[in-house]
Amino acid sequence: PNRAQFMDDLSDLSRDAPPGEKRMLVLVDFATVEQLDETVRVMGSAYLDALLREGARKITDAIGPGRKLYHVAATQMALLSNPHVEPDAY
Repeated sequence: PNRAQFMDDLSDLSRDAPPGEKRMLVLVDFATVEQLDETVRVMGSAYLDALLREGARKITDAIGPGRKLYHVAATQMALLSNPHVEPDAY
C-alpha cells in the first residue's frame, strides 16, 4: 500500500477506533535525500529499488501476516502498531 492508502486507513482508524485506544506510528527512513542521490548516481536506480524491496520484505516478515507496511515516500515506509502496544516492543 502507498501513501494515499495510509492516509485513508489512518482516517478510518481515527473514526472507528474505540475511545482511548492508543497506537504508534512507526516510520522507517531507509536513506537521507543525500544518500538517495548518491546511491542512484553511483549504483543506479535499479539497485536502490532492489534495496528498498529487500528492506520492505524484511520488515513485512518481522511484523507478521495481516499487518500493512505502507510506502509513504521515496525511501520511507510506515506501519501502525497494534492497539495498546508499548513503545519498547518496537
